[in-house]
Amino acid sequence: MKIIIDEFERLARCKGYRSGNELFKELGGGRSAYQCIKAGNRVGEEIVKAIYNKFGEKVLTEVVDMEEETISGLKSKSIVIAGKLY
Repeated sequence: MKIIIDEFERLARCKGYRSGNELFKELGGGRSAYQCIKAGNRVGEEIVKAIYNKFGEKVLTEVVDMEEETISGLKSKSIVIAGKLY
């Protein structure tokens, strides 16, 4: 899975963050990790779950290229409690 950087940056600004980096840190990622993501590396499942939990399924599909993964597949690998993935 990969973050769609332009959409992620747009989401960050719309939600009041100064940058995608600030939002990424809020989601549990590190500054150097975000630089790697911006360079085209894949994002970890924990960050994808954090995006899902914070913003919901619709936003997740807008900012993450799920590649071969599906939302159902992501949910099946997680414990779902009150609509949140753990």
